[in-house]
Amino acid sequence: MKTRTKHVPFFTLGDWTVRPALGFIERQGERTPLEPKLLDVLECLAEHPGDVVSVEALLDRCWAGAFYGDNPVHKAIALLRKALGDDARSPRYLATVRKRGYRLVAPVTLGGSAVPQAPGIRPWRGGSPYPGLRAFGREDASVFVGRSGATERALRVLAQTRTKGPSFLLVDGPSGSGKSSLVHAGVLPVLLREGGRRGLQALDWATLDARGPASTLRHRLADAISRWQSGGDPLFPPTERRELRRALVRDTAQIARRIAWRAGDIQDDVFVLVIDNLEELVTPGARRDVARTLFEAIARLTENGRIVVIGISRSEGRRRVLERARWAGLPDAAMTVHPPREWELAQMIRVPAEVAGLPFEQEPATGWRLDDELIGALRRHPWPLPVLQLTLATLADHPDTTSALDFPSYRTLGGVDGIVTRHAEQVVSGLNESEQATFLRLLKQLATVTVDGDDAQLAHARWASLDSDERRLALRLVEERLLVRFDTDEGHCVGLVHPPLLSHWPRCAQWMDAHHDFLRTRARIAVFADRWYRGGRRDEDLLPHGPLLADAVALCTSESSLTRKQRYFVRRSRLRARARGNVLACMSATILALTTCVMAAMGDVGLAQGQGVERQASSQQNSSASLGRVHTGPPLPAAPPLYVDAQSGFAEWSMPHELLSYATYRSERRAATPHAHGALPTHFHRTEKGGNDLHDLKGSARGHIDRGTGFTYW
Repeated sequence: MKTRTKHVPFFTLGDWTVRPALGFIERQGERTPLEPKLLDVLECLAEHPGDVVSVEALLDRCWAGAFYGDNPVHKAIALLRKALGDDARSPRYLATVRKRGYRLVAPVTLGGSAVPQAPGIRPWRGGSPYPGLRAFGREDASVFVGRSGATERALRVLAQTRTKGPSFLLVDGPSGSGKSSLVHAGVLPVLLREGGRRGLQALDWATLDARGPASTLRHRLADAISRWQSGGDPLFPPTERRELRRALVRDTAQIARRIAWRAGDIQDDVFVLVIDNLEELVTPGARRDVARTLFEAIARLTENGRIVVIGISRSEGRRRVLERARWAGLPDAAMTVHPPREWELAQMIRVPAEVAGLPFEQEPATGWRLDDELIGALRRHPWPLPVLQLTLATLADHPDTTSALDFPSYRTLGGVDGIVTRHAEQVVSGLNESEQATFLRLLKQLATVTVDGDDAQLAHARWASLDSDERRLALRLVEERLLVRFDTDEGHCVGLVHPPLLSHWPRCAQWMDAHHDFLRTRARIAVFADRWYRGGRRDEDLLPHGPLLADAVALCTSESSLTRKQRYFVRRSRLRARARGNVLACMSATILALTTCVMAAMGDVGLAQGQGVERQASSQQNSSASLGRVHTGPPLPAAPPLYVDAQSGFAEWSMPHELLSYATYRSERRAATPHAHGALPTHFHRTEKGGNDLHDLKGSARGHIDRGTGFTYW
């Protein structure tokens, strides 16, 4: 049972009187001042006397998501107990409910009237409190939790832009981040409630989807404005709709003046226009004149501050949308929606279940609750919101889940991985054969493996590398929450919403087994390329000549899944390998030539040495023959002399080894010559000292006389 403490000057908690406006608590003349945050926590607990208030709800209510460091709720409860004189082990005022939150155990009275203790939260009458994959709407505002910080930030930026000029705010983020849910179930309900927030109170609102034919955008904008009402009456009756369409082009300021007149004199009262999918107007293939006309119309409508425009765009269109807005004179006001933190996830899981009366089961043996299991499974998930909402909606709709969210149903469904895998197979099975083949081509860029090839990993497919069929299929799978679109340093990318699909989804697992070698090679190229870029692009970090470089070159020519940086890395590696190959070839040719020359020179030296040995042997044989040793072997071949003197019996032979033949020839000639015994050839004469030594006309020794019967020539 919820009570309101803001409209009473005080309330009592047991024997303590709490005065929030004055900032203290008192008891029998004892007065203790408290910090505003402590009083806010006490008020929030007093609004639900006897009920368990979760830590996430206290964070959402008292801190609005803006805090740093450790959880401040536990610190605030400790300070409150100290101020109240309470003990956590035997509480009289504040009791701790393990893994649930806190509750007041002392009776609470508001302004002198007692508040009955309520046994629990009023049962939910709207079926499942989890919307699943669809976005939250205004009707889901009571169960839209965990986004108070983002809601407060959006309202603050919107109020700041209104004080400076046209009221325009762009809410951007990747697909599946909860942008539309934040605007429709978070910001709009706050602006539409009584009193509004931060000087803004919405009288009515309308939404416009920028997707669709560009030619009908002006008509759809006029239809959205014509849905505004003031006091139950439309601002523009149906009979004026055609004139309204003309005025959007000719005189938009007239529409703004009429809206301001119908809104009344209270400047805080505004009309809100929400434009979803605003990035569709600024895509490269969209018509520029359509986007320019729309932004100019928005600028003129928001000039007097009575119309507030909230645009919703994916992160890839943020820059272009803001550029068009600046050209039209709109403020450069944008807010990016980030994935929820752990305590925000806990709110999204627990609070709707408490509102719907579906408690989470607790295992008696371990004391572990199912909500703790879900938080642990998704706390480090890159895109937790689509997976969380699908899991919670599937679990709440399970036939066995009637009075509680229990472990048997969760395990029957296969946990988070089983639920998402079943959804993915259902989506892909509904595609035709051509689209399924396109999905396999798309999967080639969405999956990778570790360097050793053992574990599957999620990869990001660059939007620029996809062909037209792959882009159309990717857009469809994004709408089915199977893929997610986001921006990186390399540009716009898409990826699987749940990384474990690569190993738990049989369709993916079979495909990865069949393409294991390709995925491992690409993963190794990615690692080496990253090291090359981080190391200053050194040549020694390039791929060497070998099988890996050959596979990398083949991937560059046949696949488009490599990034631009990886392709440049492979190209540089190939050029370096070619240069090194040319250098090695030149070095090998030079070494071979030098080796050939050395071997030839060594052969000449060996031949010369062999000839010298033969000369020496021939000289020794000739000397032996001249000394009277008779040749008893086979007859030596006679070679014609180069010069023969018939009178003197002298002959010059061409080769030294023929001297032995010359001795025989000389003996035969001596017997036929008429010279006296011992006569010498005319070319020689004895030495001056006589004796048996001979020399030629130049004085060089030429022979030796052997016992007066002949001479030996050398």
